[in-house]
Amino acid sequence: MATPKQIEANRRNALLSTGPRTPQGKAAVSLNSLRHGLRARRVVLPGESQEDFQQLCGDLEAEWQPQTLSEQFYVEQMAVSWWKLARMEVTEGAIYPLQLEGQKHVALLDRVWQAQSRMERSYARAQRELQRLQQCRPEPCVQPTGPPAEEVPAAPQPVTAPEAPSCASPEALPSPDQPLQPQGKTADTAAQCCEAAWTLATSPEATVRDGVEAVRLAQQLLVLNGGQEPEVFDTLAAAFAEQGRFIEAIHEANRALEAAARQNRQPLTEAIQARIKLYKACTPYREPSGTLDVQ
Repeated sequence: MATPKQIEANRRNALLSTGPRTPQGKAAVSLNSLRHGLRARRVVLPGESQEDFQQLCGDLEAEWQPQTLSEQFYVEQMAVSWWKLARMEVTEGAIYPLQLEGQKHVALLDRVWQAQSRMERSYARAQRELQRLQQCRPEPCVQPTGPPAEEVPAAPQPVTAPEAPSCASPEALPSPDQPLQPQGKTADTAAQCCEAAWTLATSPEATVRDGVEAVRLAQQLLVLNGGQEPEVFDTLAAAFAEQGRFIEAIHEANRALEAAARQNRQPLTEAIQARIKLYKACTPYREPSGTLDVQ
């Protein structure tokens, strides 16, 4: 048993510890609750690897660098969705060898596919919210390091006549939230812009493909048309797949599938379903040589 003097010494030593002080130290422990908390223990089922889940959390933390509890929550949600999606894929592989009647087999697989879609949507929603929070981060306040500069009285400004109003109408002035035109490219119509994005995402020539630019163009088109055309979702999915972002590609392809089904466009629906199978196999779509139009 500790003596009263030892207890008092331990208390004094504890007062000297203030935890991590440097930004690197604080970042290292910022997701301890995610890696070792109650939810993490519940997510990892018996037979699954706690080390693999911790590695996934560490990778997402390194990629997104959460700085607040809200950002940490969405990183946690992304990790959980990713982990459960991987579990669904294992379950899907275990169902195929089962000796079941045709309808029961399809019903089981359909339930797994629905669960996969929910996890993909959950991941995509968490990622969008995390990106929104990070875009709204306050700018760091930079304190001046040198001596304060002496104020110089401003020179008197000459009095000029009021400027005449511009002849341009309000419609001619650019809106602050108006999407920029594609960099280095001329897009006279949305269709031409969509075709350019599709080519950058799916061209069989590696020197032509540019996933980053394809995603940028497709996201602009999505804002312009209000999310109504299945070709835009399909193009964005192909662009994400070109970047290796297959979870997002599957999510956008499912949106394209729903839009095409609403418009009763059977050939496009079948083409999108074929591309979803590629994305689930972590394979980007490539147009056959000599064909570069959106399917």
